[in-house]
Amino acid sequence: ILTIIITYQSIFFFYYSTSDGRLYVLLIIKEEITQFYYQKDPEKEKKIVLAQKVSGIEQAQISNLLNIVMNEMDVYENELTVSGFNFMLPFADGAWFKYRFYIIDSTQNNQEEWVYHLGFAPNIKGELAFLGEAWIHAPTFAIQKIELKIEKNTNLNFVNDFTISQDFEFIDKKYWVKVKDRSTSGVSVTQRKNSKMVHIEQLKIFDKFKINQGIADSIFKSKRIYADNYRKKTDEFWSDNRQEILSESQNNVYFLIDSLKTTKAYKRYTNIGRTIVTGYYKTGPVDIGHLYNMLSYNPIEGYRIRLSTRSNRDLSENIWYKLYGAYGTNDEKFKYGVELRYKFIQEDSKIHEIGAIYKDDYQRFTLANTDANEY
Repeated sequence: ILTIIITYQSIFFFYYSTSDGRLYVLLIIKEEITQFYYQKDPEKEKKIVLAQKVSGIEQAQISNLLNIVMNEMDVYENELTVSGFNFMLPFADGAWFKYRFYIIDSTQNNQEEWVYHLGFAPNIKGELAFLGEAWIHAPTFAIQKIELKIEKNTNLNFVNDFTISQDFEFIDKKYWVKVKDRSTSGVSVTQRKNSKMVHIEQLKIFDKFKINQGIADSIFKSKRIYADNYRKKTDEFWSDNRQEILSESQNNVYFLIDSLKTTKAYKRYTNIGRTIVTGYYKTGPVDIGHLYNMLSYNPIEGYRIRLSTRSNRDLSENIWYKLYGAYGTNDEKFKYGVELRYKFIQEDSKIHEIGAIYKDDYQRFTLANTDANEY
């Protein structure tokens, strides 16, 4: 089976109000359009990133917050993992023992087919189960739409809020496919329920399905690739290719973040934060550091003073270098090292590099046989 999906996903953070009235400072807005291939037997998949747009503080440490809570959900599976806890889904095997169900309404759709609107809740408060609603397509007993959220009393460590909703469509009267997937999470800075939170919203829209079409095996040689200039698309491109028009508040986020990034305060605090995280201070196309090993001590060299410089992406996307010099007060010797790497054009998810390293320095080996002074 071949399925081609165009996906639009966004993660919002700067100043805005959520549906429950709480104010948040937005840090990131990200959009991505991808093309996805899937083969069921034997199971293979391929993702092509066609376009990507990021505005805000693009740091891996912030992006890693998404991994805490944002897991893919299959509504027909038995469990969904949220922040390391396994929640039983409402239509899992044995869900009758953990959930209570009730019929809210029954209506007919445009094809005069009955759709049942169900509600469900945990039998016992605090159990790892969801509150929510589902709309069931009577002729096929398939889930047409589902909405889930966790109870306020549920203890999930740093996660205070979690909601997820999915919409499905019946294509060609044969295949139920997911067309929309929305999830929101509130991740606390500390484990106290009333502490400051990072609010994460993620929206995925799927369309342009092609099912049961032949596909060459060569397509699946790599699982993920990036189109040329995928991060250099124009505003007109995004206006033409978004499946859902951005709201006024979302458009304002781009304007506010792009304006904020031009201020001296933003640049100063961003550079300070980057220096603390990476150990290097950015000065144009060159970084200076490493903050945490500029001064050290060992019995051979005594006090060791070291200064490193390295290039960053402002200098080149393909070429990277690092140069350092060190001096010991006991041995009174100057040591140095230089490293040069070249990254080839990335055609798949793997990074292809060639490089050379030269050092005139003491070297301490760990059990893993790596240089402890490398960074």
